[in-house]
Amino acid sequence: VEASVGNDQVKVVANGGLEVVKVTIAPELLTSESLEMAQDLVVAGVNAALKKAQEMVDAEVEKVTKGIKMPGVL
Repeated sequence: VEASVGNDQVKVVANGGLEVVKVTIAPELLTSESLEMAQDLVVAGVNAALKKAQEMVDAEVEKVTKGIKMPGVL
């Protein structure tokens, strides 16, 4: 799944294993004046991508279990 923050200045891709597989940062964001903002956007982007990935996993588990709550499964 992909999440973007800061008007698409930072894009983060995560997989169903909750691993970040790609981070793209707009070059204009990497100036010394905006370094702190870039760092904050990377954190926000990673958190958003991991949340989306977890939601994807939860939806797939829901499909497989047909809504039955199984102890020890997510």
